[in-house]
Amino acid sequence: MATLDDFRNVTPDPIRLDFANGWIGDVRLNSGDVNGRTITVEITDNGLPIQPAGITAALAYNTDPGGDLGDRVAMTTVPDAETATFRAAVPRKALLKPGPILLGIEFTVNGTKTCSRNFHGIVERAVFDSTSPDVDDKLGRLEQLIADAEQATGDANAAASSATGAANKANTAASSATNAASSATSAASKANTAADKANASASKADSAASSATSAAGNANTAASNANAAASSANTAASKANTAASDAASAAGEARDAADAARTSTIEWDQLSEDCKTKIAATASSGVPIATQEEIDQAYRDVIEPNLSGPAPLTQDDIDWAMSIINP
Repeated sequence: MATLDDFRNVTPDPIRLDFANGWIGDVRLNSGDVNGRTITVEITDNGLPIQPAGITAALAYNTDPGGDLGDRVAMTTVPDAETATFRAAVPRKALLKPGPILLGIEFTVNGTKTCSRNFHGIVERAVFDSTSPDVDDKLGRLEQLIADAEQATGDANAAASSATGAANKANTAASSATNAASSATSAASKANTAADKANASASKADSAASSATSAAGNANTAASNANAAASSANTAASKANTAASDAASAAGEARDAADAARTSTIEWDQLSEDCKTKIAATASSGVPIATQEEIDQAYRDVIEPNLSGPAPLTQDDIDWAMSIINP
């Protein structure tokens, strides 16, 4: 399939250079091109073809020689050529201003650079003239639109960034809210557990209070019973004291009676007839009758030791003594 490669060349044939100072004619260019026209150059060495390996080439241009630094673009190797051949499109930057521009070819090999003779490119004004005064206004509006678009793009990017940050914060807040809800649920569960324990403790306290009240009632009852027992004991003690007093009094009377009986002498005539009869019956039955002297000795041996000692008289002693007084 045919291509436009040869059609785009600024010359019918490639520019041929057999030595560095070879002449190159002017070329015609158009300011309406956008990487359109190409410059092709082939190099030989004293008429002999050379291999492109190790050789690089560049198209240099300057739109204001002496007032501008100029620029260059790299040239590519044309494949399958008989000798080293290079090609490059004239860049749009070189065609901005109609009129002559300065061109040249630079070759670099083994650390050396060789520049061709300068040649001119004649830049024709484009039919669609982007340099006309009307274009300036349109370009100004276009540039303003581009600036506005860039500003809008920047604002949109900033808004998107802010939205992303807000979304991240919202996600963080949602996560924090979830964690807080979980913590609140846990705290509520613990509070419920504590409330259950408090209720159980309150129930136990109520039971303990009831038991304490019952114990207090029992204690009061026991105290009342103890008071009653104490009162009964006091009464019994009082009665015992009274009985002891009566016993002591009886013992005294018995002692007095015994003393009287011991010291008194009863004449036979003073005895009653019944007593005399009983004595006579006793004597006739063979029961010995004690003499006064024997009675005195028995008193000294039996009664007197008990009267003088700490031990009180027994009931038998009292009964014996009373039987003497009241036969």
